[in-house]
Amino acid sequence: MKQIRLTINNFTVYIEDLLKWTVKLVFLVFLYYAMFSRDQGLFGLSGGMAAAFMSFSLFIFSIIYSLYFRNQFIISQLVALTILLLGFIAVTPIISTFIFDLNPRVSLRLMFEIAVVGFIFLAVYNMIRSEIITPKYFLYALAIVGVVAGLQTIVNLVGEIAIRRVSSIGGVNYIGNTFAMSAVIWIMIYYRQSLENKINRKFGAMIVLCFTIIFIAMLITGTRSAVIAFMLGLMFLMLFGMKRQDVKKYLIIISVFVFASITILAINFDLTRLFERYTMEQIIRMVNIRLDLYARSVTDLSLVEFLVGRPDLYIFSSGQSGERLVNTHNLFLSLIRYHGIFVLIIFISLLLAITANYLKLYSSRRKDFKSRFTESSIVVLLIMVLVYTMLSGGRPTRAFSFFVILGYLAGYFELIKNVHSNEKYQKMII
Repeated sequence: MKQIRLTINNFTVYIEDLLKWTVKLVFLVFLYYAMFSRDQGLFGLSGGMAAAFMSFSLFIFSIIYSLYFRNQFIISQLVALTILLLGFIAVTPIISTFIFDLNPRVSLRLMFEIAVVGFIFLAVYNMIRSEIITPKYFLYALAIVGVVAGLQTIVNLVGEIAIRRVSSIGGVNYIGNTFAMSAVIWIMIYYRQSLENKINRKFGAMIVLCFTIIFIAMLITGTRSAVIAFMLGLMFLMLFGMKRQDVKKYLIIISVFVFASITILAINFDLTRLFERYTMEQIIRMVNIRLDLYARSVTDLSLVEFLVGRPDLYIFSSGQSGERLVNTHNLFLSLIRYHGIFVLIIFISLLLAITANYLKLYSSRRKDFKSRFTESSIVVLLIMVLVYTMLSGGRPTRAFSFFVILGYLAGYFELIKNVHSNEKYQKMII
């Protein structure tokens, strides 16, 4: 590894370390805009555009860092499959434009947005693979940024009497699901630290407070898919991460925290309209609406449209309307509708590859609890972000959280292969 030192009087700093810490701070801001603040951005930009510019910058830096400090830039099979998926998603609109004689501007815009999520994926992947950030840093960063966004959401309760859905710095469905991820990560942090006896009263109280803030923020968004994601994430964490003898104990502890959070809200606000969203009548109603959307997403397609997709049917903003414009609220169906069945097959192959890689890793680490616990975040975060993409987020170019998590998974797998020292690896995990 090349080392460049900067010495001022008796103070010496390595340029590599300085660059890494600078990039780590930028990464925190990137996570904030990519995972939470999609509406509010920087310097007149939306949060999404701010995340796009930062992802490109982080990607360029990670490439230069890999080539200069690491002397390598190797793409794994999993990353190659992801790039293939993004390539097909970008190419199919061009094919459709010629087949159906469409306005090329729609396809070009769609290709630009695909490039943005591609940079998001590659930036996160290469930063973890190159050890610029570690899995531990990524998880802590997502948890801490979640608290900041949670406080911004809770502030909107000031002056409110009754709550139904509280909007904040991002779309309620999007931010609600990312709050769920942050909440589960705080549970991971508390559990791991308690096993190491590293939790004193102050630190434990801080973790509980952070979890409560995020959980309340998640609840007041009124996002049903976020509740489902939280429960499934917790279930997979207990299945793949926790020790069996601790599952019942932590179920009770988490239930107490959840009940306390709801009680705090109920004491101060009228939650009647919020809880109405979780009644059986409302759930059945929304299921029927979703099923109707799912059916309309594919039943009106011709055979050729089914094979190559129709980019002109893509909804770039929620305000768009038209006879054949359908917000599928499901990434799988969106890939068929906008890009064709072959892209969906590649996407499913990617998910199967991730699952196979994780199960192979899990079976080899089953008795190594310290490693297995942090590695369980791979399956936990994947399941949680898939819940969002299947129930709320159907537009592939707007599902930034999916590509952030995908980059984390791919980078983590590559990191495990490259780090041969167990002592070094233990410092990278929770």
